[in-house]
Amino acid sequence: MTSPADMLDVLSCIPNLYAWIYDENETLLYSNCPSEDRQNLFHRLFLECNYHAYLHEYAKTRSAPYALSIYMGLVWYAVLEKEADDLKRIYLLGPAFQYPVSLAQLERTLAKYEAQGMNFHSKRQLLKAMGQLPVIPHTQLASYAILLHYCVTGKKVTYQELHSLQDDPRITPFKSTKSAPSHAERPDFGFPGLASTRVSVPLSEPLEDFYAGTVKELGQKAIDISPSTYKTIRDTERKLAGYLHLGLPAGQDPQAYRPSLLPTDASGIQSPVGKLKASAIMMVSLCARTAVEAGLTYEEAYRLADEYLGKIENEPHSPVGLQNLMKEISREFYEHLQKRRRESRAYGREVTLCMDYVQNHLAETVELKTLARLIGYTPYYLSRKFKEETGQSLREYVRARKMEYAALLLATTDDDIQSVMEKIGLSSRSHFSQDFQAVIGMSPAAYRAAKRT
Repeated sequence: MTSPADMLDVLSCIPNLYAWIYDENETLLYSNCPSEDRQNLFHRLFLECNYHAYLHEYAKTRSAPYALSIYMGLVWYAVLEKEADDLKRIYLLGPAFQYPVSLAQLERTLAKYEAQGMNFHSKRQLLKAMGQLPVIPHTQLASYAILLHYCVTGKKVTYQELHSLQDDPRITPFKSTKSAPSHAERPDFGFPGLASTRVSVPLSEPLEDFYAGTVKELGQKAIDISPSTYKTIRDTERKLAGYLHLGLPAGQDPQAYRPSLLPTDASGIQSPVGKLKASAIMMVSLCARTAVEAGLTYEEAYRLADEYLGKIENEPHSPVGLQNLMKEISREFYEHLQKRRRESRAYGREVTLCMDYVQNHLAETVELKTLARLIGYTPYYLSRKFKEETGQSLREYVRARKMEYAALLLATTDDDIQSVMEKIGLSSRSHFSQDFQAVIGMSPAAYRAAKRT
């Protein structure tokens, strides 16, 4: 297995991606930062954010890499070396920017913080150093952290196991502390409070055509958004709407949470927070409209939309925090819609349980005997009861739900037909085509072609 030192050497090949090693007492043991002045600036920035207190608290119960982000879009990834539950060493990657941001935007952000009482020593040097930082999408930086985690611990983790600081509006911003943070304190630079949450990280290419470069180079590059980017945005909206319509939890698919929504860089919005706030607002609107079409009352849908629009506008957010909020928005609309559907169904408890089980296990083979065992009926009695109440056999119901899900995947992803079949738990191409034709009214290939025109 590659050693942590070897992996840090490999990562140092990425221009301006800095690696750091700290012991449990905040002592800096190693840094590949080539400039002593720049090293001191970012070392001090990291310490003044009081991240060690966060990480010691996090390490008591968690071990996966931890994303640390601030409102101006800077992100670090911390990989932890532990003995039992005690933190012994921190391997740090960053800081890097998740999204392109201009030097002018950084200067305005620092000026706003200064107006609220923050003191930046060597502000010019800090801006200059930030201008040399790389722009690395979260997916890519997270991948580096996963590799480093394996080298440090010998254990594999997935994107879904990564964690991050979660924004906490109860915390007073811009208040300095040198002790462990509490729900009444926030460290310097307006960081979110201590609360660990899972982060759903996209597994495919990022939304925009990110370039390999630094913040300083942003103004020298033309923003040219390809047609494929706008197609991805359209597919993301259709996919999210499709999940709500079908009564599927979007959490089954990490792609549903990727910020593949307008605006893109072509909008001219340079602030990462500003761009994600606009995306979150559009997501609220999409979810509210779709939920009404899928059966939620407009009063309930719009009241929920109002609640989240207030959270987006009035609460402080970091870029990662806004991504977490977008995940929460889609989940909350789904749960409200599911509750409404359960209340409006004229079905008995046992049939409702069967329907919910099918919806949550579309990638598996759903067998009558399995459902009967879970519910406590004989297969014969459950089959008869299901047909009496729904007018469909259980097999017909399962087939319809699977084909509807397959249709959504064909319309909103580039997965080939074999992959779509696997995602709905089927292996026979001929049976899939026959069932799809019977439920949707055309072949899978014809359906995809019709949806792509």
